[in-house]
Amino acid sequence: MADSTSSSSSGWSRRVQQVVWVVLLLWSVVSLVVIVVWSTSPDLKGSAHCRAQLAQRTEQHQEVQERWSKNKEALEEQLLEHRQEMQRQGTEVLLLLGRLNQTEEELQERQQEEVVLKGNISLLLLEVQLLQQTEANLTQQLHLQEEKMEALQQNLTQSLHNNAACLSHKVALQSQKVAAESETKGCQSSEQYLKKQLDKCQQADAQWRSQQHVPAPSPTSSRAVAPPPCQSLLLLLLLLCASQLSLT
Repeated sequence: MADSTSSSSSGWSRRVQQVVWVVLLLWSVVSLVVIVVWSTSPDLKGSAHCRAQLAQRTEQHQEVQERWSKNKEALEEQLLEHRQEMQRQGTEVLLLLGRLNQTEEELQERQQEEVVLKGNISLLLLEVQLLQQTEANLTQQLHLQEEKMEALQQNLTQSLHNNAACLSHKVALQSQKVAAESETKGCQSSEQYLKKQLDKCQQADAQWRSQQHVPAPSPTSSRAVAPPPCQSLLLLLLLLCASQLSLT
């Protein structure tokens, strides 16, 4: 684009130069024709007057040439400035085109990033849905665990009550055992005492029989001799103690 601009500006300057040269050439030709006609005219004035006019025309021609030179220099300066301005504008256009291309590339990159971000957003939405489903499942499991914990707590409470009852029953059984052991010791001491009394009664019975001349009862005799009252009472007490010991 800069090359086309510079070529168009150079062509335009060439045309301007050609036009200026044509104008100057025409002006020179016209001046010469006027001089020739003036010199060959029948009503010519004096040579001095002609020389004065020629000198005047020459001065005018020189002024025109000087003016043309100045105009040429001014035009060349303007042309140079115009070329420089065109080059500057071409450089700016190139910079703008580079920036435009860079902006388009950045826009494409942003569009690609936008597509990637949309894909990431879709994935994040899916992950959020999965997390919500997982949260719902965990909440349901938590409720089930809480129900199990309540049931276990109830079972634990029931087990504690049962253990307390068992401990109370054990304490009661231990109390009963202690009482039974005390009763057993009492019965044992009573039994020992009754045995001693029974021995004494047997001795007294044997003495009584010897005094009364009553034979001792034999296992083969068909008649049973009633024991003395003391011995019967002692036997009854021994039976009672034995029954209490068997119960404990």
